[in-house]
Amino acid sequence: MTIRNDNRFPVRVATVRPGAAGVSADVAHRNAGCIQTGVVLVGSPFSVAWPVPARSSAKFRLPISIKMTNASHSACQGAIFSVPLTLTGQSNAS
Repeated sequence: MTIRNDNRFPVRVATVRPGAAGVSADVAHRNAGCIQTGVVLVGSPFSVAWPVPARSSAKFRLPISIKMTNASHSACQGAIFSVPLTLTGQSNAS
């Protein structure tokens, strides 16, 4: 994932958990019937210690954190999914 920090100070992300909105498939797959994606976050919440510099972006990975259950519609095969997340953190300024 890519995290953007628009603040004038560095931040440290401490927790990653599912966001309020549901997981969605790309438009083509949604239009084909991929409404029930079956995509879930596994092992949440995640405790992390990710630094993000001021007015910058940083990329991070959560290995083995997402899976697709057999509750997925067959129209979801090959889809690209958007997985909303909620992050908590604090200033990392010294």
